Amino acid sequence: MLLPGWPQTWWQFHQVMPALAEHYQVIAVDYRGMGASAKPADGYDKKTMARDVYELVRHLGHEKVNIAGEDIGAMVAYAFAANHPEATNKLAFWEVGHPGEVFNDLRMMPQPGQPHLWWFAFNQVDDLPEKLLAGRYRLLLDHIINLETLDPEVPPRCGGG
Repeated sequence: MLLPGWPQTWWQFHQVMPALAEHYQVIAVDYRGMGASAKPADGYDKKTMARDVYELVRHLGHEKVNIAGEDIGAMVAYAFAANHPEATNKLAFWEVGHPGEVFNDLRMMPQPGQPHLWWFAFNQVDDLPEKLLAGRYRLLLDHIINLETLDPEVPPRCGGG
């Protein structure tokens, strides 16, 4: 079970899925709110999102899965393993920051040479991001990818740059 990071979708895994499929049944899923998945008004806490994944696992007839995620997908994968240990065979996650004290020191406004995560605050504003980005979401994605990628001309292999 592969869970993507924000702002990506299951497609971030398309290049590694064939190799994994040589040894595993591969399921890459968009959790609630991402990609083509449903976008309910609530339920975006990681426990609820992990429950969605658990219900999918059961619906597909699996007792246990190996689950892996990046970024927000890692948070959901961790919540899956923590809340459904009986359904977890192995857990892997990467590129996820623990929301501890280090986040308090990150600047929201860009400073030259300093890391910043302005979109964390932007995405917390009720209804505004959806209204501003309707039909223009690609502009935000391109900006963030160009900001975070070492070389924007080199396509990412699996997820980040």
